[in-house]
Amino acid sequence: MQGFFAPLVALAIVAGGGARADPVYFRSIPPGPVGSTSDWVGEKDYPEDALRAGYAGRVRFRVLVDVTGAVVACDVLRGTGHPSLDDATCEAIAAHARLHPGFDDRGNPVAGSYTGEVEWRLPASAAPATPPP
Repeated sequence: MQGFFAPLVALAIVAGGGARADPVYFRSIPPGPVGSTSDWVGEKDYPEDALRAGYAGRVRFRVLVDVTGAVVACDVLRGTGHPSLDDATCEAIAAHARLHPGFDDRGNPVAGSYTGEVEWRLPASAAPATPPP
């Protein structure tokens, strides 16, 4: 038995001692959400004036994320046409969003951007009453 393992041990020592490992490359990964994005914007973020007026709609946004995953900027790419909802989108995203940074092909964290959408829906309690016929 001892004769069988001796060449394996010698091989392991030679291979491990002087060999230079090639760098391991990863696929680069853009920034993305940590957990559910549904927690980013809620009823508490709905602007009062938009509630009173019955405004709703979808906002497409882009955030810039630093190497720690923190949101450093937010832009509305396509708004609802109601400035209070569009502004509230970036305010809520900046306050509540949790993202991981991007990663380069060597696995290092990098800054980047993330694009998403928020659907502002009137809560049932805030929907304007339908006038009688």
